[in-house]
This record gives sequence, C-alpha cells and structure tokens, in this order.
Amino acid sequence: MINIHLLCAKKWLVGLSCVCLLTSCNHDQVQPARENAVDSLLDELSNTRDFDRMITMVDSLESEGDIREIDANLKRGWAYHKMRKFNKAEEYYNKVLTSNISTVFEQETYEDAAAYLADLYYIKHDYEGALHVAVPLMHQIEERGCQSDDAMILLLTSIGRCQMKLDRVGEAAVTFEKAYQRNLQAIKADSTRSSLRNAIVHTANIGIRFLNAKSFSSANMWLDRTETLLDQLAVRFHGEETFVTEYRARLHIYRAYALESLGRSEEAAAEYDAFTGSVYAKCDDGRFDACEYLIAAHRYDEAADILTDLDRMIGEWDYDLTLDCLQSYFLPKFRANVGAGRHDSAYAVAAQICESLDSAIYWQKHSDAAELATIYDMQQKENTITRQQADIKQARLLAIGIILGLLSLFLIFYILYRRNTMHRLAEKNAELKLANARAKESSEMKSDFIKQISHEIRTPLNILSGFTQVLTSTGMDIDENTRSDINRQITENTNRITGLVNKMLALSDAGSKMVIEQNDDVSPLQIATQAASDAGINEAKRIVFDLQVDDEAKTIMLHTNLQQSVSALSLLLDNALKFTKQGRVTLRVAIQSLASEHNILFTVEDTGIGVPPEEAEHIFEEFVQLDNYYNGTGIGLTIARSIARRLGGDIVLDTSYTEGARFVMSLKA
Repeated sequence: MINIHLLCAKKWLVGLSCVCLLTSCNHDQVQPARENAVDSLLDELSNTRDFDRMITMVDSLESEGDIREIDANLKRGWAYHKMRKFNKAEEYYNKVLTSNISTVFEQETYEDAAAYLADLYYIKHDYEGALHVAVPLMHQIEERGCQSDDAMILLLTSIGRCQMKLDRVGEAAVTFEKAYQRNLQAIKADSTRSSLRNAIVHTANIGIRFLNAKSFSSANMWLDRTETLLDQLAVRFHGEETFVTEYRARLHIYRAYALESLGRSEEAAAEYDAFTGSVYAKCDDGRFDACEYLIAAHRYDEAADILTDLDRMIGEWDYDLTLDCLQSYFLPKFRANVGAGRHDSAYAVAAQICESLDSAIYWQKHSDAAELATIYDMQQKENTITRQQADIKQARLLAIGIILGLLSLFLIFYILYRRNTMHRLAEKNAELKLANARAKESSEMKSDFIKQISHEIRTPLNILSGFTQVLTSTGMDIDENTRSDINRQITENTNRITGLVNKMLALSDAGSKMVIEQNDDVSPLQIATQAASDAGINEAKRIVFDLQVDDEAKTIMLHTNLQQSVSALSLLLDNALKFTKQGRVTLRVAIQSLASEHNILFTVEDTGIGVPPEEAEHIFEEFVQLDNYYNGTGIGLTIARSIARRLGGDIVLDTSYTEGARFVMSLKA
C-alpha cells in the first residue's frame, strides 16, 4: 500500500484549520474583544493537545453564557474525538445535529459536526455506520445551502473513503468528484496559498486511494489533476519550491506504480527514473514509496534491500504497531522477500508479523479500555483498592493468562501454516507467478485470522481490561452492588473466552472420523435438561423456552456418550438463542421407530431469523456465518454435526419449517 503517512499528517493540518471554525461560532451578544480572547485560548489548548483543560474551560464558558450550547457541544465533541474517546465524541456531535438551526453561524457548526462525525465512524472502521449518518446529512446541508466549503469537503471525503473501503468504487468516484469541485470553488473564493495547498493535498490523497484500490486509470487522472494544481501554486506564489518539488517527486513514483500495473512498463520506468533524481527519493518516505513500484515491476531484490531498514523507519516515524500498520508496511516486505527468493527472510518477516499481532491487538484494546474508564467516571479511593487488591490481582492474572494462551495458540497455528507453505514452495517450482499467488493467499488468510480474533475476542477482552484498569486505579470507591456487578461481568467474559478456546479445541477434532466411545446409559430427558442448563437458555429473559418430551422418550435408555451428546445439543440451543432476539425456542424429544432400529430425535425449533433452504449444507461448514451482524465464530454447527456423526447419528436442517430455524439431531437408541 502506498505510503501516505505524511499526506495524512498534512491532511490533519487541514482538519486543524477547521478548529478555527469551531471558535468562530460564539453568539452575537459577546463583546468582540472578549470573543477573540476566548477563541485564542481555546485554539492554544487544542494546538497543545491539552484537551482535558479545553473541556473544563468550555464547560465554564457555557455556564457563564459566553458561548452557546451548540458551540460548546461541538468543541466538547472535537476534544473527545482527538482523545480517541469516541463514544463521548459521538454523543456531543449528535447533540449538535439535533439542535434547532436558526443562524448562519449555527449552520456552520452543524456542518462541522456532520463532517467530524463521519470521520469518527471512519476511524472506528464502521464504514456502513458512517454512510448511514453522513449521506443524509450531506443532502440536508445541500438543501439548506452549505456555508462552509471546508466542512463539506471533509464530509464528502469521509463518504468517499468509506465507499472505497466497502468496494463501492463507482460511487466513491462520484463522491470524490463532488469534493474536487468543492475544492475548486474554495480556491476561487479564497485565492490564498493555504487554500491551494489544501486542495493539492486533498486531490493527491484521492489519487492514492484509487491506487490502493487498484483502480489505476482513475488514479492517473487524479494525479494529473494534482499536477495541474501544483503548476498553479508554482506560478502564483513564490517560496513554495520545496513543497512543489517534493510533490512532483511523489507524483512521479505514484505514476510509475500505476503505469506498471497497467502494463505500460517503459513509461513507468521513465517516471521512476525521474523520481530517483529527486531529493525526496533519498529520504525514508520516498524510498518506501518506491517499493510498491519495484514490487509491481518484479524488481524484488531492490525492494527487499530498501525494506531491510523498515524496522528503523517505523521507529523513527513513531508508529504504533496497529493492524493497519502491519498490513501497510510489513506485508509488502514479506512479498518483496518472497519475490526475491529470500525464503529465510520472508519466513522471518512472517514470524515478526505474528509476534507483532500481540502489540497490535493490545494497542486497539488499550484505546477502547481508556474510553470505558472515562464512561464509568468513578471516584477513586485508596482504601477500596487495598481491600479489593487480592481479588483484582487474581482476575488480572487470569485475564492475562487467557490472553497469552489464546494468542500463543493462534500464533502457533499461523506459524505452522506459514512454515508448511514455505516448505511446499521450496519443493515445487519457485516461479514468480506462483510466489505472487502464495503471497496473496498468505495476506488473505492473515486478514481472515485477524477478523476471527476481533469478532469474538475483542469484546470480552476489552471488558476485562477495562474493569481491570478501573479497579486498579488508586483511590477508587466502589459500592457493593457495583463490585458485585463487576465481578459478575469479569466471570461471564472469562467464561466466554474459555468457551471460545474450548470450541477451537473441539474444532480441531471436527474433521476426525474417529468414533467417540459410548459407555453411558442415560435417558434422553437427562441429555435434554443438561444441555438446556449448559446453554443457559432457561435464564434468557427475552426467550420463552419450552421442553417437550414424549412419554416413550421418558422411559427409554440411550447407550451413548453423555458429555458429547450434551455438548452437541447445547451448541444447537446456543445457536437458537443467538439468532432469536425475542420469541420462542422449543426442544422436542421423541422416538423414531424404523424397521430394524429406533432413533432418538432431539428437535430444536426457534422463531429467529431462519436459514434459506439453499444454505442448508453450507451453514455446517467451518467459519460460515450467514449474517455478520451477529456475534460468533461460525464453528458451532460444524462441531455439533461432527460430534453427532461420530456418535452414530446426524444433525440436519429441516427446510420445510419457515417460522425460523429447525435443527434435528438424531442418536441411535
């Protein structure tokens, strides 16, 4: 992925300039001298990132009537936004968006809140949520008549970025075109150099996003537009030589990558030669930018040589090892070494990626935990910490142990997979095309691996870490009810993670054909009641659970494995509970008499979202989820069917049932 960290920094300078809009919305009764003093102080606090003090001052100013409520809410939202306390920021942005708008200044404040809220959703990777909020707001602003080009440009850019992330490239192109036209309007209305520089940065960033989306023809068009704006800047303003020279060098290397990807290798090589003669090509940013072209041009050795300095570059850039950082920087290094045939180096990079996952997950978890601590906003007292220290320490050690165990397990699986892949590459033909295919496959599996961890582990880990951080803070005072609730949630989420580990261990046996030992003589009723208890379905307040057992099934004995039978049935009940938001779940136990044998049928029937008939077999495959809006790993049904079949029975989906989903587990009597 093209290196855009400097462009993003400059883009945030554009965002910072929007802070000036925040401080220009004070009401008309304020004295001009006092208004300017307040604005200057708030600007200074924002520039120095003293956001806690900024919030305190905004509260004071609002209570004294020096700023309006709508302006105060926007400033609070901005401060919490920059502190990465997104829930609080979203709360205050929404307060602005639900305010009554009666003046031009209030309209500008409204537009700024809409732009910042869309950007907040993008940072949280909630792209659908961002579009759900931003697109209607954009239409409302257009109907009212936009007052702020800067706010509308930021809003359109956020919408376009989300559309790109959702692979809606055509829609993104239309949105970015609107943002570009807004930039041209802003240049025409404000002919200063800063306005033109902002337009250059915006336009170049759009080109980069098309490069990253592999839409190279579109990327070239945006790079050409950027060069046109650069020419205007160079002609109209003196003293911009450094900025213009650097951006021309960037355009050369971006074009080289695009042209090479379009198969125009000679033109790409000419652009690359022009780039190498620039000062920018000698710095770390320029060298890293060159790698994407070198890899596309199959000049793997040159790219691999540059990326030997990647660890040093990351350190000097002061980047956190987030999941995005691993994808943007370390995966290209892996691809370059694979392409260069440096298998040992490629394996070392793969191992480094695995090891860095721990830091990446911790970074994201730490950010969410900090916000959780703010939301609770508990008063801290030392004597409470002393009394609870032993319990907290035990809970923290347990959480850390579970985290390390899970990460070790997943990393071992990943490293073993990579080792086997590299071994197969060494035994087979090391042709370039095959190496590229393997690198792509590795990237996709890495993304799936991270997605599975985020999907099921992030929420309980965040809760455990959040409560640990809250409880270990000095001077905290917690009443008994709160303490009991915290202990309960720690226990529940610890059990949730433990359950996931057990599922993963069970999944490793799911493909086995080994028959499970059956040494237990139990009644079907005992299996049903124990499974219902393990699934916790009896305590679900939003579900009416009904257990129906035929008279014959109450007296017959079943020769099976009690633990495994209960486990399979419990997974079916857990599946019904998960996909039934509110309604009924029924468990029926009956005997099926055939010519030569009897089967016990355990039928789990719910009134949930149901399963399309064409998916009747697909849902039993590993990691399959028909609806991504529901939590889960997609392995429960896989494990349940495997257990049933190894007990001599089976699990099937009854496609004739249309009120929800009906699964039937059969066991031989």
